[in-house]
Amino acid sequence: MLQRDCPPDFWWILGEAALRQVVGGPAVMHEQLAALLPMVKARHTTIQVAPFEAEACAPMSGTLILLTLPDNFTTVHQEGSGYGEIFDDRETVTQRVRQYDRKKACVLSPRESAALIEATLEKYKPYESPRT
Repeated sequence: MLQRDCPPDFWWILGEAALRQVVGGPAVMHEQLAALLPMVKARHTTIQVAPFEAEACAPMSGTLILLTLPDNFTTVHQEGSGYGEIFDDRETVTQRVRQYDRKKACVLSPRESAALIEATLEKYKPYESPRT
């Protein structure tokens, strides 16, 4: 979807734990973080990292997806452990959009987020043992 001629705009907020908690080993982490970097610099995507110290600033439980259609109608899909719900009533959508906006105000800027992703990527850099 992101490779289309006219891709939709995507805006992600990732918790710092997603960068630091090793899943699949260092090589997998390196590959995953390396895949994020082109998206950080793409025109239609924004990635921001919520550092550990910002987590209490604007709490969110689970995944929140705000889908705004071409007619500017917004639908919310919220997921948590063992559930997923779709909301399209104005009151809930407005509440979730505000919640997301508060979260965006507490996270690193896209440039700071890219720097943190790059720095974390270096920690997972594949190590090649010297030949003897």
